[in-house]
Amino acid sequence: WKTSEVHQLVVQCRFGGAEGRETNSPASGYCFSLHASMFSPRSSPRSPRSPRSPRQTSSQCLPVLPPDQSLNNLPPEILKNILEFLPADQLVRVGRVCSLWLALSRQPSIWRYIFRREFFDWYDESLQSSLQLLAANTDENTDSLATADWRQIFWKTSEVHHNWLYAKFSAKTFASTLRTVRSVEVIGNVFGNTSGGQLFLWDVNSSSSLGVVRPPNTNEIRSFRFLDPFRVVCTGGPGSTQAHIFDIATQQVLESHSLGQDPVHCLAIDKTVGSPGANKLLSGGRQICLWDLERVDAGPLLTVKEQHRGIVNCLELVDDIIFCTHKGKKIRLWDSKSGKRLHTLAGHDHLVHCFGVNGNVLASGSKDKTIRIWDRRQTFAPVVTLDCHKSSVRALALDKWKLVTGSKAGQVAIHNLYDLSAQPATFNNYECVYSIAIDDSRALIGSSILRMYDFASAPKSILASCVLS
Repeated sequence: WKTSEVHQLVVQCRFGGAEGRETNSPASGYCFSLHASMFSPRSSPRSPRSPRSPRQTSSQCLPVLPPDQSLNNLPPEILKNILEFLPADQLVRVGRVCSLWLALSRQPSIWRYIFRREFFDWYDESLQSSLQLLAANTDENTDSLATADWRQIFWKTSEVHHNWLYAKFSAKTFASTLRTVRSVEVIGNVFGNTSGGQLFLWDVNSSSSLGVVRPPNTNEIRSFRFLDPFRVVCTGGPGSTQAHIFDIATQQVLESHSLGQDPVHCLAIDKTVGSPGANKLLSGGRQICLWDLERVDAGPLLTVKEQHRGIVNCLELVDDIIFCTHKGKKIRLWDSKSGKRLHTLAGHDHLVHCFGVNGNVLASGSKDKTIRIWDRRQTFAPVVTLDCHKSSVRALALDKWKLVTGSKAGQVAIHNLYDLSAQPATFNNYECVYSIAIDDSRALIGSSILRMYDFASAPKSILASCVLS
């Protein structure tokens, strides 16, 4: 069944009276029919009513089909398949027709189908976030997909999605930072931020402190990464070649390793889903080294030497491809297995401050005040250049559908990767943005202090309140 065919169907519903019998009595109910003109704009203007003609009732204006041609005679499975092609708002209106259609419009399988159709490959992350939000408001076990209330999951996720697109949020400030927040990361229900020589760990849901990590003989942590939800690795201070692995629960040092002879400025791990990224670590300084954390003493697995390129200031490892910048205008890509250079991406007119990779999308921010989007499927060809900022772009983060960027002037922009031609939603962070981390419903912005912008707890709109009720 196609949507156009559904709109052309005649929908007959009877209220009151026996089946197959028309009753116009106010006490017993009324009879009416819905047809295609109620779903589409009228093609021709309504002819003026004669002033002498009596007022017609709804049952006289609209044609009534015989009972054997009603949609109610179709099997429930066919009706469910028809309703799956309707948009969510029209499905809600259909549920107001009669009790049968109300029951069908609330079937979990229909809303699960619409959920997958509307949110595409954002499905996994939004589902996890929505189930966590529902678990906080119900005593039932919402971890099971079979018992999940997909109608409520859809509308809650739609509300969060809408808040991202229009920058509606509630903000919270973490005042425990002592110095500039140069780095912030989030994994699962834990996020962390650096401030001087300390790494602060927090619980995402309650915003409570999980502890503070203090590497030995360190007055500034240049970079850190979560290996998994239980371990975190961070660098030593300026001029240090050390990397320390801590237990998140106890904040105790598990391992300490020397990563070569050059000072380490940045770290990266493989973020590919299903890859053994927790055992591979990239370190960047004057050169890039790939390490196996289980055999660090055996030396690096790969060393990429970039002569006269400067110090590596941004580093990522995705699908066995190394992405790096050396405080220049270009982004270089290397094969982590062979060490062969794959691509050199040029296009920015000034220094590249930051970049991020997710799936087939590479986004980079530069001092030239622009953001460039590169497509991996087209050999990282430039797709579009965004110039929504009035100062240099210092930090960015992206996931499957959104891109969040921050500038030196404190402006934060939210871009929809599925519609880059649309104007992004913006808001003011009031200070220079040095680091950004995002998840399904939150954005963590690091400047002189750390701020959390929660898009799931924004004030509800009147429409969302009515639908959820």
